[in-house]
Amino acid sequence: MEWGFSIASYMVLSGLAAGTFFSGTMAEIFSKGKYKRLQKYASYTSLVLMPIALLILAIHLGQTFRFWRVMTNFNSTSVISLGAWISTVFTICVFLSAASWYLGWKDGLRKLFSYIALPFSFLVAGYTGNLLSHTAVPLWRATPYLGVLFMISSAAAGLAVLLAVATSAGDVKERTLGLMARATIATVIIKIVVNVVFINILALTNLELLSSGQVTGQVIGFLLSIIAIVILAPLAKDLFHERVNPANMPKVSTLITLAAMIILVEAFLLRYEILTAQLYWFN
Repeated sequence: MEWGFSIASYMVLSGLAAGTFFSGTMAEIFSKGKYKRLQKYASYTSLVLMPIALLILAIHLGQTFRFWRVMTNFNSTSVISLGAWISTVFTICVFLSAASWYLGWKDGLRKLFSYIALPFSFLVAGYTGNLLSHTAVPLWRATPYLGVLFMISSAAAGLAVLLAVATSAGDVKERTLGLMARATIATVIIKIVVNVVFINILALTNLELLSSGQVTGQVIGFLLSIIAIVILAPLAKDLFHERVNPANMPKVSTLITLAAMIILVEAFLLRYEILTAQLYWFN
């Protein structure tokens, strides 16, 4: 079975759902509830993204029974089975967290659901990378750190999307948006560094693992990341110091959404170019 566009889309959307959720939840935790509105937006966003990701996976598998069997039969020795159960538990907890916000349930109950989902969100963000590392494709199994790369990529994309959603909502303080923009920039920079380390590991292991396509994809991804940083940097500064004219907020929201889209495209390209390595090795 060829792993290409559809699987890359599943990986991006599930990672994005996880990254958005743990970004919003951790913002609430570390601010001691001051930024809990971000957790609300994170819950709603993740609730939309995760079912779409699972639907894409089900369509790709082509057989509803096969998909249902993967999702219901637990096998502790199977990375696929573990990933399916992690995704299921995460989706259920996200649903309950979002329902708590929408139905106005007690805050303690809502926190319980979100805190249970938190560790699963980290696992969802990185498990697809670990799954690839357990296959026979040389590029995929050349390093055990592919899951870490995918997790950081999911964090960057999740922060960017949460920032875009919060800015569009119009009820989050400028300083908070500025902090989120700074966190997004920092995470993108960390992702660039981890990606460079990943490429160096491959080169040191066996230079033949790197095809010209993968190198080109990495360069494009790097350039997209730099463009996103260039867009966000001045906005982060102005928002943090609350220097944005309210009349200019629609323009700021548009620029932040553009930066988020660029980061999402880079996240997709990262996964797609790694997935299509199978074509290089088995054709």
